[in-house]
Amino acid sequence: MTIYVDVPDLGFGPASTALAVLAAIPDDGVHILATGESARHLLRERPGCTHHDVNTLRPPSCSGVVPPGALIVSITNPEFAAWALEQGHEVGVVDVLPWLWPLSRPAAEPDPARLRFHLVQAGFGPLPHGEPVAPVVDRALWRRSAPPRPDLAVIGFGGMGMRGADHPLGAFARWLLAAALPVLVDRAHVVVAGGAADLAALLPPGWARHPAVEVRPAVPAAGYATLLCTAGQVLIPAGMSTLHECASAGIAPFVQPGWTISTMLAAQRLAEDGYPHACRWPGQREAFAQVLGRPEPELIARAARIVAGGMADPDFLTAALRRFLERGAEHVPLPLVHAGLPRAADRLAEHVAEWLS
Repeated sequence: MTIYVDVPDLGFGPASTALAVLAAIPDDGVHILATGESARHLLRERPGCTHHDVNTLRPPSCSGVVPPGALIVSITNPEFAAWALEQGHEVGVVDVLPWLWPLSRPAAEPDPARLRFHLVQAGFGPLPHGEPVAPVVDRALWRRSAPPRPDLAVIGFGGMGMRGADHPLGAFARWLLAAALPVLVDRAHVVVAGGAADLAALLPPGWARHPAVEVRPAVPAAGYATLLCTAGQVLIPAGMSTLHECASAGIAPFVQPGWTISTMLAAQRLAEDGYPHACRWPGQREAFAQVLGRPEPELIARAARIVAGGMADPDFLTAALRRFLERGAEHVPLPLVHAGLPRAADRLAEHVAEWLS
């Protein structure tokens, strides 16, 4: 058995999804199509897999890598899946962002009728097509075994793909920390956690040595889960992996304003679905409504303007954070709990076995 697994180099989400859904498939049958941080993370966890260092975000660069007749499993990368179908490959899809593509990249989706299988993670609202599967979460890690500590706050900045102080995301992290730390330190011990090795450099001047502030770069997955499950005040980005993990553990977090198109739209959808602690940029909904469904460069340009305008005045963020901290005993769960659906890892293994038979 040989399958080729497309994992786009987009940070922790696709890489962690790939690891989870491949759990029932042995290393010697798996060829990984990945580059950058995604490849390093996957090969650290699954060193027995065969690796092809290709960038699947640029599909033509992958020409000739996959032999005719092989099965490609594409992880949340619609452009690559559509391209692979046109090259004559057998393609199955595991998609954790099916709600996003009609809004941001409607022309990129592969023809569902031509896919060998199409597993879609349950998330926001009904799914237009595909076979629903449960959110891809390690439930053994993401569960609370004791009441959370109200005197512990965690500010998370994403997984292993987060770049450091010299990246534009560093400017956003500095901005958020400058607004959030003065509000939090009078109430709790604050842990700042993220994937950047130079995470401490993102703290505003004077905060790195504050007795109530602790920086933990590159926290392992199990340690990150324990940290968030222990904290009473959790501030997270609106990445779907993190949102589903928090929902699984019963964590009701403060959701940071989005920095990418997907996180901005996820925060917006949470707010529209009634979650009270999803923070959006001022005017975001109206500004995005004018370009949704348009070519992606237009969305990227509009998102950059929305973020730049919001960062000019952080008062909206501090006001939203104070409302979150003053919620008292209120516990409104994230609207992302989906019971009774099969695991993606089980269904992928079954589909691969069917393809082989």
